Amino acid sequence: MQRRFLAAVGYGPKMFQSILRFQRLLNLAGGTSSHQRLAGLAADAGYADQAHMTREVQRFANCPPTALRWSDRCTLRMSDLFKTCDPDLDYLESR
Repeated sequence: MQRRFLAAVGYGPKMFQSILRFQRLLNLAGGTSSHQRLAGLAADAGYADQAHMTREVQRFANCPPTALRWSDRCTLRMSDLFKTCDPDLDYLESR
């Protein structure tokens, strides 16, 4: 499974999970009020705790969550991940 996932996606399932969680965090941070605490965002996005979120934000964005939270990068939406066209799927859906 690891090899097939790597061939299909480009990295392993755990990295994929981390990226989806990070995108979920960006989506939540972009749509919340300025009063929500980072710990609440971390819990809502699926991180174990705020420190876990901070490490992953630093890893992917190379900045602390407070800097990332108010930047334009928070406009990334999960739907962007699925804006691909697969002709095989279009064919199957039309049947």
